[in-house]
Amino acid sequence: MNNSKNKKLVPRIAEQLIIELFAGQTKELNEIKTKVEEIHKQRGGLPHTARIHPVKRALDNLKRDGRFEKPDVYWKIHATKEQTTTENRIKTLPEFIEWTHQFNEDEGEYVFRGVPNKAYKIQASAYRRPKEDDRNFEQFLYINKGLIRAARQRGYDRKDGREWSDLDILVELQHYGAATCLIDFSYSAQIALWFACRQEQKKEKNGGLINSDNLLPGKVSVIQLKRSKFTEITPDFMKGDVEKTIDYFLKESKNSRLYYLKPMFQNNRIISQQSVLLFGNYELEADEECFIEGGFKDEILTELERTSGYTEDRLFPDFEGFAWVNREAATYTEPTYSALIDFGERAIKTAVKKEYEEALEYFSRAIRKDPNRIQAYNFRGRTYTSLERYDRALEDFENAENIDPDNAETYFNRGCLYQQQGQYSGAINEYDTAIRKNKEYGEAYYRRGQINYDLDQVEDALTDFTEAIRLKTDYFDAYFQRGLVLKELHEYSSAYDDFTRTIELTPDEIKLFYNRAQVLYYLERFNEARLDLLTALDLAKQQDNKQMVADIEVLFQDVFGPNTSKDEDE
Repeated sequence: MNNSKNKKLVPRIAEQLIIELFAGQTKELNEIKTKVEEIHKQRGGLPHTARIHPVKRALDNLKRDGRFEKPDVYWKIHATKEQTTTENRIKTLPEFIEWTHQFNEDEGEYVFRGVPNKAYKIQASAYRRPKEDDRNFEQFLYINKGLIRAARQRGYDRKDGREWSDLDILVELQHYGAATCLIDFSYSAQIALWFACRQEQKKEKNGGLINSDNLLPGKVSVIQLKRSKFTEITPDFMKGDVEKTIDYFLKESKNSRLYYLKPMFQNNRIISQQSVLLFGNYELEADEECFIEGGFKDEILTELERTSGYTEDRLFPDFEGFAWVNREAATYTEPTYSALIDFGERAIKTAVKKEYEEALEYFSRAIRKDPNRIQAYNFRGRTYTSLERYDRALEDFENAENIDPDNAETYFNRGCLYQQQGQYSGAINEYDTAIRKNKEYGEAYYRRGQINYDLDQVEDALTDFTEAIRLKTDYFDAYFQRGLVLKELHEYSSAYDDFTRTIELTPDEIKLFYNRAQVLYYLERFNEARLDLLTALDLAKQQDNKQMVADIEVLFQDVFGPNTSKDEDE
């Protein structure tokens, strides 16, 4: 039964009521409107406020879907309740995920394609360029060959000194929006879902642009890359005895061999969209399909952004994509919550006060957009901490804790604030809580270890640094700090191992060679110690670190005698 309680009458609800009340009947529009409004009200629903009646919008939508017919003033409703449940009709992200569970990777490789209109076929864009009456395989092949020929004539057929194949040229042309024989798919079902839910734009007769009705059902198509039908284009395949021109790949027969390739030049957009290109004929048949209910598209897009971070900015992360997202025809919308978080993160990476203030603006806007999510509070609190505006930071961390008292990051952030103020007892309590909430929180162990080391609790510090390293095997800072602790405990061999590991991770840090030289001296490995000091001295001079140059020369003279380092340097 349709759930109308406390909801306005909108096309999505009207569609459900029409199918429930009138399937298999022929009714006049006003009769349908009256009955739908009556039942909606009886079920606790609210009146509609739209300029166009939701029933009219729902009927238009379902007519496009082939389930309704309007012979004159009456609407003939073909769909029955049974028919509406036989298709794979998706209304929520969890429903979609459940549908995708049938595509088991153990049984083969699957790729997905999403389109905003279920009427669209899986066709190459080059095939759709001519007028519909002129479309045929011969024209399709000619268009692709003409593109390749023109590109070669203009010198667009080589890169990095290598001459491109026909396929290389077509892949590059496809990336920049040309109509080719290649058909875009994705290895990600949820990315295909995003494209099925995005709003489509079409040209009006006068040349302007309009948004097509976003209530149109979208579609996600699935193709299994069976070896009996598809061949992967690999460098070895292209090296064969036969020259692989476009004529080799495009065949008119419906049973001809098909191909797929992963673009060789992995730009940001291809990586973000997990792209794969299928080709071999102008039209492909899906193995499976599901249809996205038009009235639920916006809700699904919102859920995709919340759970997976999929937005236009993230799926088109290059200059061309940035320009396209901000084209004149694109409806301006306020940045999403996730986008505002991204903007703020990028701003604080510059570590400049002006950019910190800009980051605060982005995080504040995100909080106004959704005050019940903790991510923006934590980011803004950390930014306030960097600006030493501690009262505001504490207020943000308190808000985050109230929303989700089990989130370890909030306690960690507050611990960093207390540590920065020198309130070590409060900081340790916060790190303890963060670790209780998340026993895998390596940075909390590291930070607590820092404080224990500063408080001369070296055994506790050693335990914390060791745990941080266990959780993150390339944790440079933890190796270095543990090396200092081991040196203080006179465990020189172990300290040597830690400093050596840090040098492997970051080979241009002066302090690493400086400290390892001291450990080597205590181990009576004097020649190696001398070489490490010389390396540290050389790095200090290259980096123009006058203080370290002076410190190293003093240590050199204390250990190896006067003028030794200078003589070696000369």
